[in-house]
Amino acid sequence: MQALAKKVTKLHVLALREIVADVGADRGILLSEAGFQSGAIEAAKLTNVHVTSLARLRDTATAEVMAMRLRESL
Repeated sequence: MQALAKKVTKLHVLALREIVADVGADRGILLSEAGFQSGAIEAAKLTNVHVTSLARLRDTATAEVMAMRLRESL
């Protein structure tokens, strides 16, 4: 894991995409609190690499868990 103070670049996304393919993983996730350059976001679209922040991941996961619990209670 690497901590960067700058926005993640397209090269970071492309590198992770290659690693994901090489190891046969179903997806890769890049977390950045500094954000992503527009090229990085475009490079991640339509791939199995997801770009997000830890805060957004937490919010998304919380919403998904709440929805799952609601479905289970019905």
